[in-house]
Amino acid sequence: MGSLFNPIDNTKGWIGNGAVLISKLDSLDRPVGGFSNAGMCSSAVLALSNERVEMRDTMTGSLGIAQSRITQNKAEGTVTIRSFEPKNLAMALYGDVIRDAAVAKTVTRTAHLGASVVIDGIATEITSVKSSDGLTTYENGVHFLASSGSIFIIADQPAEDGIADGDELEIAYQGAAVDRIEGFIKQSMDVQIVFEGMNVSTSEDVKVTWYKVSLDPAAQRQLVSTDYGDLELKGVLQISKAITGAGLSKMFKEEHRVTV
Repeated sequence: MGSLFNPIDNTKGWIGNGAVLISKLDSLDRPVGGFSNAGMCSSAVLALSNERVEMRDTMTGSLGIAQSRITQNKAEGTVTIRSFEPKNLAMALYGDVIRDAAVAKTVTRTAHLGASVVIDGIATEITSVKSSDGLTTYENGVHFLASSGSIFIIADQPAEDGIADGDELEIAYQGAAVDRIEGFIKQSMDVQIVFEGMNVSTSEDVKVTWYKVSLDPAAQRQLVSTDYGDLELKGVLQISKAITGAGLSKMFKEEHRVTV
């Protein structure tokens, strides 16, 4: 007689792709200011855990657990972002994005031969470099080398009408428009994170909402690399004041489209 083993395979594999949308929250835990797309992400993970207290059996000699009770459920979300959009950086760095307009600037700096002086902001053009009295104008490539954020003072330059060590320079330049991120000016960063995507394995739409994520500051901000960098947004899911009603999670939910 042959085997009657005939399992029904209802496996749904998971390959997730989609957009991670992020919004800041107001004091009542409601999204404010709209959701921004975090761009390309290499992963988005929700780690679940709980804490429990246990009573050991001290009566029967079994050394087992007599009673156990969960005292806390915990969820921690991590989104690894590959888009270094200023909005993403501001969240990771506990900061704000401030747009500075393009304006002409003039700064005074002390020159040191063979070293650079740093100017404010980012320059698109160095208009002039002069002595502090304005009587002597110095030449790019002869007395200094201009860069977008600094001026290098050439050590080996003509002594006559040249820059001496310790001279005060008046540097005029055209400043570029920039998005300036002031880091660690926030005491906390609470956001709502929504995954709007699909299970590529089944071609089904999926939506996941983390109602209130209290973000940690980024563990690191990579500046130099030989590959595309990662920016990690990580935080603990808190109880949302905005969610009310019986049978509803105050932390997160998943929605899977039903196809027939």
